[in-house]
Amino acid sequence: MNFVVVGTNYKYAPLPLRERFSFSKNDCLLALQKMFEADIVRGAVILSTCQRVEVYAEADYNLQVRDFLFDFKKAGDGLRDHFYIKRDVEAILHLFGVAAGLDSQSIGENEILRQVKEAYFLAKRFEATTPFLNKVFERALFTGKLVRQNTHLSGRDPSIASTAVELAQRLSKGLAKKNIFVIGAGVVANSVAVHCASRGARCIIVAGRTFNRAQELAVCVGGETIVFDEFYHRLDEADILFSATASPHLILQKEVFQANRHSSRPMLLFDLACPRDIDPRIAGLGNARLFNVDDLVIGSDFKNSDIQEALSIVGEKAGRFIWKLRSVSGPVLSH
Repeated sequence: MNFVVVGTNYKYAPLPLRERFSFSKNDCLLALQKMFEADIVRGAVILSTCQRVEVYAEADYNLQVRDFLFDFKKAGDGLRDHFYIKRDVEAILHLFGVAAGLDSQSIGENEILRQVKEAYFLAKRFEATTPFLNKVFERALFTGKLVRQNTHLSGRDPSIASTAVELAQRLSKGLAKKNIFVIGAGVVANSVAVHCASRGARCIIVAGRTFNRAQELAVCVGGETIVFDEFYHRLDEADILFSATASPHLILQKEVFQANRHSSRPMLLFDLACPRDIDPRIAGLGNARLFNVDDLVIGSDFKNSDIQEALSIVGEKAGRFIWKLRSVSGPVLSH
């Protein structure tokens, strides 16, 4: 057994680089298929979020996994310094820490546990996992839940969505009666809409491919649903715009924004997607202020004892998992 993680995250790579390596679900399935066809891995899971892109694999040659990632994304060798490779014990500890929210920009966030679970289940449904990968991911997910149940880390839910809404409220001096457009109907968009509605905002949900889901969200927050074409024509109404879709390309270009936004009122735009949804050239146009995920400074009011308690749980559970592996298989894990 040779367990490896190859990847990058917000500590090593800025957003433009992370979005270049981001994977959609279809990208994940295609990459898994190609890795198996090239006999690079025995099993693999690809985790792609706005903060990180990581390939967890059981493979004999970890450099082949890294080289495949760069070839698949058609990236030059000059970017390799932004990536890390962790093996065996280090890789196991890393995965457990990621699932627990301890490696996130927002320590203790809940979103990452769901994202790890979805990445694992996608690979498992594709029959891309091995017995070892099943064990290590299931144990990491269990540990992530345990950390959240037994510490105060997840109590405030310091997510990207809540942080963006809090910043919007601070900059706008309140969200009550503000016209807020939310593009998307996924988990992040749902969270944004709920946070905004609880502060008295009027939410307009912009539907993409899933109009029914957008409509359900609008009903939930007492808002309305519109289609994309209508959204462009109603840009002048927007006080604040949040966008969180899974689109592989920009959905709001500078030229479209300029052609449809005539109001001189200040407007806040929050691009919570990776790859980005909103053209970065819009920043500074008129009274528009644009923020992306790297602009959101996610604070933490946790005590050091909270973090130490979480680290202790992760260390204990990961250590026990490693000990069991060694007791069954012998010293097959490197430090």
